[in-house]
Amino acid sequence: ANEKLEASQSFNLLSSYIYQQFTQNPKVYVFFTPQINYTHPFKNGKKLETGIKAIIRNMDSDFQSQHFDDVSGEKVNDTLISNHFLYADKVLSGYGVFSGVYKSFGYSVGLRAEQTLYKVTQVTLDSVFKNQYFNFFPSLHLKYKLKNNQETGISYSRRITRPNPDNLNPFPDWKDPYNFMSGNPYLLPEFIHSIEFSYKGFYKKLMFNPSLFYRYTSGSITRFRVINDEAVAVTTFRNLSDAQDLGADLVVNAELYKWWNLSGNINYYYRVVDANNLQSGLTNNGFGGNFRVMSNFKFWKNTSAQLIYNYMFPFVIPQGRGNPGHQLDLSLRKDFFKDKISATVRISDLFNTREFNITADGDNFIGSVRFKRETRIIYAGLTWRFGKGKAVDQPRKNREENQAMPSGDGF
Repeated sequence: ANEKLEASQSFNLLSSYIYQQFTQNPKVYVFFTPQINYTHPFKNGKKLETGIKAIIRNMDSDFQSQHFDDVSGEKVNDTLISNHFLYADKVLSGYGVFSGVYKSFGYSVGLRAEQTLYKVTQVTLDSVFKNQYFNFFPSLHLKYKLKNNQETGISYSRRITRPNPDNLNPFPDWKDPYNFMSGNPYLLPEFIHSIEFSYKGFYKKLMFNPSLFYRYTSGSITRFRVINDEAVAVTTFRNLSDAQDLGADLVVNAELYKWWNLSGNINYYYRVVDANNLQSGLTNNGFGGNFRVMSNFKFWKNTSAQLIYNYMFPFVIPQGRGNPGHQLDLSLRKDFFKDKISATVRISDLFNTREFNITADGDNFIGSVRFKRETRIIYAGLTWRFGKGKAVDQPRKNREENQAMPSGDGF
């Protein structure tokens, strides 16, 4: 496996310039999520919630590449690019939450235990990697109701962010003769301690929800670049020592008219990253954040439209800085047969502005990278609702999701 990996990392693409490339990447995903929940009410508004859950996932990704050979006039397999990758994991968990209300004071105390097992199989390299870890995740939420539909609160939680399968695939992905990227099958999850102070107020047709937060992330996942002896830039995923974020967040929801609803979220924070475990003296700090606004319009005959604008502020990474980016999406929806069937059309990145830019420097390199992925895509869907489904109140997304760097974090 090591010989195959070294061979695939040291070849020179300039020796066989590809004029035409043909690729296909069929992926098969299998998900199975059984769970059992139980709620036991007590007197005076107290209750105990418990449950167990299993998440079982399997992925089969077979990336195949060919190029057109001018001499033979036929397609030739790119054996140093094509690769077959398998990923399987099991997440077994159990939780308990006790909550109650005393006068204007509400509380919730919870604990989740979780066992994770995963297996990474790189078929092309004939290599198998396995790992497992067990953890506890406590949480505490306190809130106090004020007058006139207002409340304030404080919360603490410990969370986990696991590496995605692509981050674990060790097969090298060549961008050009001097740059390639590969996953790290030994990558560990990152663990987040989060504290938040929040306020929520309702004023006629306006909901106002500001908050202050602090987050400490151990083993934060990042992309890390080095230049090897052949002057080739090698980028992979690594766990750095830790990252800290201190910032503020604001969520606003306003019903301007019966036919027009506007909601927005902005968060801004100061980040300090410590990557001394990757390179002596490697630290960075700076501001970052994002802004999102969503506008919903209702038209005649069960027809609606939605505009979503996203803006990402500049942000810091261990070896540099990410530049700002933005995009606008448009969606149209039409309901039929008493809202049982809905047809939707969505256009992503309406003005073709979505891109990702990084400026970085290391011990022996200075560079910038620009990713311009496929955008302005039209999606069409049809939804059929049946039965008497129970509406579920969706909580605010995790702070980690709101502030997570895009998939291009790094290079």
